[in-house]
Amino acid sequence: MQIWIDADACPRAVKEVVLRVSARLHIPVSSIAFSLDSATVISTGTDGWVCGWECATGATCFTLKTSSGSWSSTLHPHGDVLAIGHWDGMLRLWDVCQQKSCPARDRVW
Repeated sequence: MQIWIDADACPRAVKEVVLRVSARLHIPVSSIAFSLDSATVISTGTDGWVCGWECATGATCFTLKTSSGSWSSTLHPHGDVLAIGHWDGMLRLWDVCQQKSCPARDRVW
């Protein structure tokens, strides 16, 4: 079974309960977020995988394997940088094109 959580609409308390229960039961949980133009959906999971999907075709835009599970994400309006909230409390920025971390000082959100 897979559970999807809309990270933008789900209250934090509800999201935390679902994530704790899913970890205890070993159920992979993903949250989803849409790009500003609604052309791309981002899925994040407790297994560390982050994927971008084209909404119109369902094709994979990108995949990233992070070092820790993630519970939320948002795509920069330009579509080139992804901010990912991780279980360890860190917010990490990823260059989507190069699939590597990038410094926060170069971005204004």
